[in-house]
Formats: sequence, C-alpha cells, structure tokens
Amino acid sequence: MRVSMQVSAQVERLVRALASVTCVYLVGGTVRALFTGEEVKDMDLAVEDFDAAVEALRMHGFSVSEEARSFRVVKVFLGDQVVDVAGFRTETYDMVSRKPVTAPARSMFEDASRRDFTFNAMYARVASVYHGALELEVEDPFGGLQDLERRVVRAVGDARVRFMEDPLRMLRAVRFAVLLHDVGKPDTVTVRDDKVTFPGHESVSAEMAEAWLRAMRFPNRVVHAVRSAVEHHMRVHRLAEAMSRRAMARLLLDLGESPSLVELTLRVAEADAGTRYTELRAALAEMLSLPRLVTGSDVLSYPERLRGPLLRLAREVQLAQGVRDRDQMLRLLRGLTVPKAMLPAST
Repeated sequence: MRVSMQVSAQVERLVRALASVTCVYLVGGTVRALFTGEEVKDMDLAVEDFDAAVEALRMHGFSVSEEARSFRVVKVFLGDQVVDVAGFRTETYDMVSRKPVTAPARSMFEDASRRDFTFNAMYARVASVYHGALELEVEDPFGGLQDLERRVVRAVGDARVRFMEDPLRMLRAVRFAVLLHDVGKPDTVTVRDDKVTFPGHESVSAEMAEAWLRAMRFPNRVVHAVRSAVEHHMRVHRLAEAMSRRAMARLLLDLGESPSLVELTLRVAEADAGTRYTELRAALAEMLSLPRLVTGSDVLSYPERLRGPLLRLAREVQLAQGVRDRDQMLRLLRGLTVPKAMLPAST
C-alpha cells in the first residue's frame, strides 16, 4: 500500500540524509497516525544500517544524543521536535529487569516481532522524498491495519509473554483500553436539548476491557486491575474538578486502597483527558499514608451486620478528615450512624 505524508523541511533534510546510506522506515505511532488521524508530535524512524545512519547524521551536522546508543537508538533534535532513529534489533528479557538485552535484527520482520501490539508493528518504508513530502510503502506483517479498522487490540505473538517481558506494556494496554471507551458510546448515547451525552459508557468500556483480557488469557489480578481502572476513571475526572475529600475517600476504598491500582486509575484518566492531575495525585497519596486506626476489635460490641459497614464508614471518615490520632478516631466512631444503603440485605 502506497501513502504519502507531508513533512517539514527539517524532517525532509533528515530523511534524505539517512536515505543516502540506508533504507529508512517510519515506525510505531508515526505509522498508526497515518490511518487514525491522531496528532503525533515526535517521529520514530528505523534503519537497516544503524552505524551508517549515525555516521550520516554526524556528517550532515545534526544535533544528536547518543545516550541510548547501546540500545541501538539515537535522538535527533530538530528545533522543538525530537526524532528517534533506531536500528533494527531484537530484545531479550531476564524476567527480573525490565531493561532488555538488545542485538541487531536481521530483518524488518524480526524487528517488528519484538513490538507490543499489531498496530504498532506497522512499518512505512520511504520510497521517495520530494518537496516536503514522503512517498511511503506500508508493510504490515501482523495485520495491524485490519485490527485498527476493527478497533481490536491484539498483541504481537503470545500476549502473556509480551507483558511478562515488559510490565510497562500493561500501562500501554490500559491506554488503549481507555481508547476503547468510545466503543460503548453507541449503546449509551443520549440526546437531550440538542446535547449528546454518553452516560455510563465507562461501565461498558470496563466490560469490553475485561472480555478482551480474558480472551487473551491474562491472570485474574490483571483483569481485575484493568477493569477497575477503566470503570472508575470518570470519577477521577470529577474529583479533579471538585477535589472533594469525602469523594476521594470513597474512591480509595472502592479501589481497595491499593497504591498500584490507584495509580493505574489515575493513568487511565490522565490518558483520557490528556493532562496530569498533579494536585489530585498528591492528595490521594497523602490519604493513603494514613494508618488504619479502627480495627475489627473496636466494633465487636455492635450487631454483626453493622460491623463491616462501620469499619468502612470509619475509614472513609478518617481518610476524608485526615485523622491520625486513634483516640480522636474512636470518639468519631461512637458518633457514626450507618446509612441504610450500606447495610447488607436482610436474609
């Protein structure tokens, strides 16, 4: 498949320099954006002859960082744009460190085989360069374009191996799961006074994320984490606006006060909004640092059906008010009344 791409004069000069000594490919998100229309500020290139490419960059006077050259990657600075130029490579992991051991790959296919998702394993070979545009020949060894069109998130090779190799890929999976929340919108669309909304679409998204992860045979803990993060990410948006400590406390309790799950949920929301929730993240971290002051032994004098709800309510109050003194917390406990909504159903 042939496509063309408009580029700046600086990028054109860079590609011409590289193409004078080796075959050049656009890779990763840069290629994906050709078909999705998403904005990609920086560019990723791959080259067959990495050493020749680096030498060409030097000869043409480009500003280059070789800090990651041992991983067969250099960064080229074109004003405010950064272009990664990488050599074809293989990656192996020892399952302890997330940093791979790299070696030169023998082909584009071998390089593509190490990538995470099929739509990130599409390559666009530079066939020609002319007047601010690149003529590209798209090579898609794992069917990434079809997966994009079907809105399917599919790993290259065995998904379990991919994510065991590099845990950060799980965060990338969450980002794509966030993108899938749009899939649920047709089922939740509501039009009122010419305003279109999608109430509850996060629940549909969570169900889809769970179905995908189970189909890919991920462990239950991963399925639970991703489902929870996607299901609750809309609450994070609302909290970032209102900064209600009581609502923050309820979110923490619903996420099991798990720092990793809280962080995952924040990452999902931030990826969805395209911004960082710095103030909210700091507030949640401060609340998570509060030691639990009320335990099961403190509610033994209450009827059995009240004990669980009281423990949760007491913790909610403690988190919301930032209580660190046990005596103060026990006084608050004595004044608590459990709402009917928190009581277990009568048998």
